[in-house]
Amino acid sequence: MTAVFNAYAAYYDPLYQDKDYEAECDFLEQVFVHYARAPIRTILDLGCGTGGHVLPLVQRGYEVIGVDRSEKMLSVAQAKVASTLEGSNIPTFQRGDIRNLDLGRTFDAVIAMFAVISYQTQ
Repeated sequence: MTAVFNAYAAYYDPLYQDKDYEAECDFLEQVFVHYARAPIRTILDLGCGTGGHVLPLVQRGYEVIGVDRSEKMLSVAQAKVASTLEGSNIPTFQRGDIRNLDLGRTFDAVIAMFAVISYQTQ
C-alpha cells in the first residue's frame, strides 16, 4: 500500500484542492473544547499525508507531529511547511506505520482524519 500512496502524493493536493481543511480544524477545536479535560496543546496527526490539517493546526498555535508511511506524502508536507511557516512552531513529520507506532511520548489529542482508519489492514 505504501507504493500506492507514494504514487498518489503528486496528485493528492490537486485532487483535494477544494477540501476545506480550515473548517475541519474548526470542528476539531469544537471537539477539543467540548470533550477535553484540559487544554489541547500537542496533537499527533496519524496518516497526515501532505499536511493539510497539520499546517492550519500549527498556525493556530498547536504543537503537531504528523506521521505517515508514505515518504512522498511527507516530502510534499515538508515542502509546504518550508514555503508557508516561519518561526519556532514548526511541525515535525515522521515516517511510520500507525499500526505499531511508539514515539516515546504522549499527546493531548490524536487525530486520524479523512479515511486514514479505513486504510489499515492486518
